[in-house]
Amino acid sequence: MPISINNKNYSEYKMIYEIIIRNQYKFVDIADAFNPINVLNSWEKESMKNAKLGLKAGLSDCISSLKEFPKSTYDSIQKELELNNLPNLRVLIGLTKDVIKKVIKNERIKNIDEFYIIKEFVIDLSSELTDEQRIVLDKYLTEFEIKNKHNS
Repeated sequence: MPISINNKNYSEYKMIYEIIIRNQYKFVDIADAFNPINVLNSWEKESMKNAKLGLKAGLSDCISSLKEFPKSTYDSIQKELELNNLPNLRVLIGLTKDVIKKVIKNERIKNIDEFYIIKEFVIDLSSELTDEQRIVLDKYLTEFEIKNKHNS
């Protein structure tokens, strides 16, 4: 099941996102206007619908890029999540990996959220996908792009 953000769980997922972003950018000097947390806060003021969509996309990107973080950053995120009684990183990573199983089972990508998650796994040559899965998923990506190109 992919990450589903609604009014009830928005605060929890936002806290997870903030923890990941804070740790990811701990040693990077980033202008306030470009800080992902500040951007999300400004979206909240404009439209909660857009904020939820942005949080979902940002969180999915963060989760899929966790493997690129140094172990110390990964461990720091994990510890902070635990201290705040939030889902651990294995659970969060599992949410995105479930999308792969779902897409393979359905033999298609149903929405843009699935598209971006699948795309991240396909282009990441270090992901755990087999060559066969990568080929099939790449086909589904292309089919989704073609279908949505005609719908726009």
